[in-house]
Amino acid sequence: MAGKIRKGFATYLLILFIALVAAFLICVTIMLFSPFKNVLGFQYFFYEEEAYEYNVKGGTEGEIFDMSKINEIKINCDYAKVTVERYEMVDNHAIKIVNKTKGFARDDQNTEFTYELSYENGNTKILNVDVHEPEGFLYFSKNVTISILVPTSSSYALENTKVNITNRSGNIYIGNNMEITTLGNNYVNPNSVSIKTNSGKVVFNPFVDIAFNDIFIKSSKGNIDFANQIVAVNQFEIHSISGNVNMEGLYFQNSTSNAVIDVGNSKFTCKNIEGNVLLSINNGYFNVENIKGNVVSNDSNAQMGGATLNIKEITGVISFPFANKSMITIGEMKENSELYVHSTSGQVNIDEAYGKVYVETYNGDVNINTYSNDLQVKTNSGDMNIVYNNTTIANQLDFYTVNGTIDLKIKSSLAFQLAVYDNELTLRKDGVNIDGIKGEFTNPFTVNGGDKKIVIISDGTVNLSLIEVA
Repeated sequence: MAGKIRKGFATYLLILFIALVAAFLICVTIMLFSPFKNVLGFQYFFYEEEAYEYNVKGGTEGEIFDMSKINEIKINCDYAKVTVERYEMVDNHAIKIVNKTKGFARDDQNTEFTYELSYENGNTKILNVDVHEPEGFLYFSKNVTISILVPTSSSYALENTKVNITNRSGNIYIGNNMEITTLGNNYVNPNSVSIKTNSGKVVFNPFVDIAFNDIFIKSSKGNIDFANQIVAVNQFEIHSISGNVNMEGLYFQNSTSNAVIDVGNSKFTCKNIEGNVLLSINNGYFNVENIKGNVVSNDSNAQMGGATLNIKEITGVISFPFANKSMITIGEMKENSELYVHSTSGQVNIDEAYGKVYVETYNGDVNINTYSNDLQVKTNSGDMNIVYNNTTIANQLDFYTVNGTIDLKIKSSLAFQLAVYDNELTLRKDGVNIDGIKGEFTNPFTVNGGDKKIVIISDGTVNLSLIEVA
């Protein structure tokens, strides 16, 4: 009897489930065939719109945009894609609006699609483009595009116009990705660009002129890509929390200011940088092949975490007083360059240093091959591996550690006076190994009759040897 009851209950549940599914499918069918109809608190929306706008709303009939007289175009949207591009199919500058969204929304969501083109407070030099995209919880298509169209026949490519874009998640493309005409112009050339987005991708395509007066980009986690090198005359700022930033080259021409590269936990990659840079990075990556200029990160409120910094070649000053746990690797420091690093457990590696080096770290290791005659390294427990490839000393070489190991290699022709102290500043008699000398050595120890000092303060092991000649 119990078995029959269980079977009957299971059958009832199955019938109920089938009925619910059928009811759901009926509701969905009704919504699909009746867009924007409210069914049990839900609705289906569907758009297939395309419009070319040549004037503001309520503008003089027959009048069209004269972009050469508009100083700034402001675009405000949510998830729309925004493009600034050359276009063959228009004879005049235009704003193209495309909406092909479809999906489902709750009745408390605004599925209306609206846009308005207007001059800001009646100022005909500032054009506002405000777009409200349909809201929903399930999208089959999220295709809204706002395009600033520059005719291929036009000689004006926005040279005097600033493009100002604010959105949340839509991608932004400046310039065309490929050549579209052999008879007209393919490049756009905005005077300045200001972009603020949360997760949208920002792309400067190949067919955009490389010279800008100002570039400002702020993105939380969207990638930022520059297909070509960029010349910034007045301002260059990139703020990214966790996206990737890829550049071919940056040439910052404002000698009285710094380009701002604020990349947080992002990965920043660039081939060449010319100009001074204010760097802010936390746990991200900073990879640059060649820098001609100063790179400073002196803001105590924006200290580094465990960043990785790789610079293949530097001509200028590097100042990282708050490097903390960062890994710093430099290929070559050119002559007259300078490096200042203060870290906790971070590691510093320099393949070839021809400039002044000052490094202080708590328990991070320091590896330096220097051709310069000015060097100072301090650690607490970190090890030092120093190759001193110069034949003279400018004033004095200083190496300090509490209990780290110091390996110092020198040239056989170097003239100097070596003094090794413990941390109580008492001349040491043991724990110092000098190639070619067994047992105790005279401390200070004079080599080649030199009087310039190499001062080592350490309770750890000290090893002095000659550079091996290949």
